[in-house]
Amino acid sequence: MWLIDDIEWMKRWSQIKALVFDWDGVFNSGEKSPNISSGYFEADSMGVNMLRFSLWLRDGTPPPVAVITGANNPGAQAWAEREHIHACYGKVLNKQDILESFCKDHNIKPENVCFFFDDILDLNAASIAGVRMLLNRPGAPFFSDLVKKRQWADFISKQPGGQYGLRECCDHILERNLTMEVVVKKRMATTGDYLTYLEERNKINPQFFQK
Repeated sequence: MWLIDDIEWMKRWSQIKALVFDWDGVFNSGEKSPNISSGYFEADSMGVNMLRFSLWLRDGTPPPVAVITGANNPGAQAWAEREHIHACYGKVLNKQDILESFCKDHNIKPENVCFFFDDILDLNAASIAGVRMLLNRPGAPFFSDLVKKRQWADFISKQPGGQYGLRECCDHILERNLTMEVVVKKRMATTGDYLTYLEERNKINPQFFQK
């Protein structure tokens, strides 16, 4: 569900240069126990990669990407290494501070960030981001209603984390930008732009930060 019109969307997305993700509840259902390491789904990972590719096509360089999580998440660290993102922050209490630090490290502003989140502890970071994508949680309808009322997000997914809500968010962005068909066709090709992007992306070595 989009909460902003086309004109406002185009204005905001034109300024986006980086992608930042919460982990638990975004890449997965948020389930935790001493014996469970929260992981991710391949379909969601593909969505993120295609969104990164679309920004590379637009800007000519891989966009800065980070995960900010409140826990120590080996799954997040493994994904960061596999996908060659720029930074993975663990055991974070104040996500807004970390988002601002990440922006300074990459010479961008918070309004240049598209932030993906799912719950109350993410709202301070979402409040300063340029685009806010909320992963829906069906069991928390009053929270979603409050987010809509206060305009704390620009999009709310139908599916939650762990049920491909992240892929839904990424696909909606690509479709609204009229880039879905372009990135899919270029990803299908065995030569050309995607391989150039992949070569540049795979040179990125993630930095890991633990509070």
